[in-house]
Amino acid sequence: MQVPADVLEIPFVQDGSPLQQALESAPQSWVLRLLPGRLTEVPGYSIDLRGFDAWDDFVRTRSQSLRRNLRRYGKGLSSAGCAEFGWCRSIDDAVSVLTWLFANKRRWAEARGLEAEYLMDNEVRDFFIELARRTDLSTVPLVTFIKMDGVPIAASLNVVGPRTLEYWMFTYDEAYSNYSVGNLLTEFVARWAHANNRDLDLGVFFNEYKTYWVNRETSHQTRIVVVSARGRLLEIRLLFYKTYRVMSRRIAAVLGNLQARNLLPFRLKDNA
Repeated sequence: MQVPADVLEIPFVQDGSPLQQALESAPQSWVLRLLPGRLTEVPGYSIDLRGFDAWDDFVRTRSQSLRRNLRRYGKGLSSAGCAEFGWCRSIDDAVSVLTWLFANKRRWAEARGLEAEYLMDNEVRDFFIELARRTDLSTVPLVTFIKMDGVPIAASLNVVGPRTLEYWMFTYDEAYSNYSVGNLLTEFVARWAHANNRDLDLGVFFNEYKTYWVNRETSHQTRIVVVSARGRLLEIRLLFYKTYRVMSRRIAAVLGNLQARNLLPFRLKDNA
């Protein structure tokens, strides 16, 4: 209640979490309760790894097709050149890979006509570069990668906590999509998480690759706290904007998936 705002929007609050319980005592939006749950709820995906004594114990719970494909793609990538899996252990390497990661992710979003404000300038990238300078990169895999002949072809930005590693953002060079480098990088990060007694959080929003890995799904909702009396007048406008934003993002994601499968008769980039 000390936030200098009329309305405070807190996205992705996990159902049953301490944050959700703490917010129950704050003044809530009455308009939000009128919206269908599908507009305010998003799924979350995670892998509970700490309950498995050995990595192979977890792998045996995954589908045979995933296990077979990981072996096949791994061999195929190794035969294509000098493939290196690892994480950035020096600040120079972290800056180089983070710069590539955000630039590649921006190109990916622009090609699909997706609204991604955090990618359109360098402020978020620069924040994580500064975080890398303050992190012991020799022990913390803040930035993981796959490099081919020394050049990044996949990378992820991870938030590493004492119990969970959050796979916060990842991207890959689509020229290597035939090797499923996204799944290969996910396997590398998941192995590190298990070896270091952490679960792996794959974040919110559906993506098909997540379904291959996860053994736990959660529900997350936006919470809107009305801080001031004027906020009652502003929340309707805020919620109309939020509804528009959510629907636009979901439509863009569907069209992006169709375009990636060459099922659209036009390019989203040309029709944005």
